[in-house]
Amino acid sequence: PLKGVSLFATYAEGYRAPAITETLMSGIHPAPAEFKLLPNPNLRPEVARNLEGGVNFKYDNIVSSQDSFRAKLVVFRNKVNDYIDMIAVDDPEDPDCGDTCPRMYANIANATIDGVEFEAIYDARSWFLGLGAHRIRGENADTGAPLATIPADQVTLTFGMRAFDEKLVAGTRMRFVASQDRVPLEEDGDPLVDPSDGYGIVDLFAHYALNENTILNVNIDNLFDKEYRQYRDAENSPGFSARVGLTMRLGVQ
Repeated sequence: PLKGVSLFATYAEGYRAPAITETLMSGIHPAPAEFKLLPNPNLRPEVARNLEGGVNFKYDNIVSSQDSFRAKLVVFRNKVNDYIDMIAVDDPEDPDCGDTCPRMYANIANATIDGVEFEAIYDARSWFLGLGAHRIRGENADTGAPLATIPADQVTLTFGMRAFDEKLVAGTRMRFVASQDRVPLEEDGDPLVDPSDGYGIVDLFAHYALNENTILNVNIDNLFDKEYRQYRDAENSPGFSARVGLTMRLGVQ
């Protein structure tokens, strides 16, 4: 409708057969969350009807003759029949099992997932700045209970620079993740999956093109050795870690 602005909308229907890990997985979940995992070979496939719409922004030569700006905003709403999610199952041998009650994957009659996603990047060639964010909600449309598989809200900010004829690209990435306490509850009121606290992580990255066939990579994750746990993980995520890599292409003419 305007220069640099485009609108879009999509309607799609999807089909997903249950995975083997959802139908046949059984045994005891590893510590510290020790509970029985029950198989469910009678799982039905998911059938989804998805509607999304959004707007794209594309501008060049804004401040200088080489810079550019790109952005995309998307809103979506997915209705899923026979949605597959983990549920708690009563244990006749232990009516007060609490957190150790058996769990299995089951079909939820109707589920609704909606949200908004945004990403943008300004590139001035010598430096660049990017922003990404998402906010997603999901619930059992029949009971209003939240779904256990919805990720926490997140914002990611990336800043980088280029040097030496753009052979060197280096920068930092900051991830800010909100707490996730929208979880389904068992009959006794205990959460089916453990809620997670919010956290912020700072990463560093760099790669240098030694020549057109050889690239040196350096990544430092969790720079400040932050202690945190991602949603649905049983244990804390890794602390400070550093990786160095060399990529070479051989036999290139």
